[in-house]
Amino acid sequence: MGLIFCLCPASNPQEARRLIARYVEEYNTQRLHSALNYLTPADYLKGDAHIQSRLQERKSALTVAAQRRRTYWENIDPTRGMDADPDQVAPSYLVTNFKQQKVLF
Repeated sequence: MGLIFCLCPASNPQEARRLIARYVEEYNTQRLHSALNYLTPADYLKGDAHIQSRLQERKSALTVAAQRRRTYWENIDPTRGMDADPDQVAPSYLVTNFKQQKVLF
């Protein structure tokens, strides 16, 4: 992903066509498009059932990731890395987790 191409005037037409075809292939099959619900144009060509399946996969993955973050923050040891009283630590290094515990970073 993120291919960078240099087409200079000295390039031959066949090379230019090859690079453009490579870019178009990536654009249509690899790159996620925000206007297409972060799916590829190729996903949309596969039909509604495929689109719904991909959207459900994403929703499930995001739900799992959110739960993992929530569990992490709920179970973090608020004294981890603290040598001093948390109320004496500079506020830019201190956050509060979901249990309203002060955590030093």
